[in-house]
Amino acid sequence: MHAGSTSTPTATGIPVPVQIPDINPLLVHPKIDSHLPLNGSRLFQRVQTVYVGTRFLSFVSRNIVLEALESTRHELDKVEKSLLKSEIDLNEILRSLEIIRTNLVQVENHFIVLADKVDLLEKRVEPLEREVEHLNQKLESIDKGHKNHTLS
Repeated sequence: MHAGSTSTPTATGIPVPVQIPDINPLLVHPKIDSHLPLNGSRLFQRVQTVYVGTRFLSFVSRNIVLEALESTRHELDKVEKSLLKSEIDLNEILRSLEIIRTNLVQVENHFIVLADKVDLLEKRVEPLEREVEHLNQKLESIDKGHKNHTLS
């Protein structure tokens, strides 16, 4: 994932730049020990990648998407008010706006559910991360025991 920015419309309709963080999943954890066996290291990297990916997805879902949906809903309200002021019978347009509003609510709810699922996924990754750390500590202990044994 690369750092970048995009613009998100605000309630005023003026686009505001939204910073997307630069995340390198392999550098998130401060220590990936070089003495880990290759498969242990890869497991740890996969756990970290899933963890960072879920955090990033949660960030995007909650902040950028919900802000964009709120802005769209606000714009629809402005259009609807403007149409209601006119003397022309615009029932069909108003029904369409209502459908759009309903769809936006459904999309918003979908992203909230998605963010909740991401939270659950994070909770499942945390025990894996602890297990990897526990295995790492065991390897360190075995390594120290092996070094002490060879020195004696």
